Amino acid sequence: TRPLIRSWTQVVVVSSADDAACLPVFPTPPPLSQNPSPPLHLVSDPALLSINGLVIALTATDSLMHLGKEEISFPPGGSDRLGRLASHLLQQQHLYPLWPPSEGLTVDSELWDAHASLPLTPHVLVTPSHFRYFIKHLHGCLVINPEHLTKGTAGGTFARLEVEPPTDDVWTPASHISVQIVKI
Repeated sequence: TRPLIRSWTQVVVVSSADDAACLPVFPTPPPLSQNPSPPLHLVSDPALLSINGLVIALTATDSLMHLGKEEISFPPGGSDRLGRLASHLLQQQHLYPLWPPSEGLTVDSELWDAHASLPLTPHVLVTPSHFRYFIKHLHGCLVINPEHLTKGTAGGTFARLEVEPPTDDVWTPASHISVQIVKI
């Protein structure tokens, strides 16, 4: 194994209202830390990152499950439910588009809209959920539900992304990002 200190690898940890070290409120500020290691970045939930022009939206809150519980209208023909739920986040330009929020989630209403809205469509949206993991291309965005890293005492899944630089003038998430869901 190589130490992370001398590598190009950067680790981003998204806070969660369910974490013991974080405030139990959404949006969740990052935990206070005394000088985290250089490759470690503690960010809020939700977070919008720009890495060399690649825009990644991240949330630790299960927006998809909360939306699914509130859904009352279903299109005929048995459409892709998970894709439809993820589309709501992109079309409404909000990482938690429910108001009032789902029971059990405490929301700071003053910070909710300012920190959970999407001012643009990200290239990648990572939204972990209790729903089965998936990878979908929706509205020009690669939407990833890696599920959860742990499931009780058992290992869960995580997503591994590889981003290729543009080879010509055309760059799209669908053609230049590969994603694997890895089981622990």
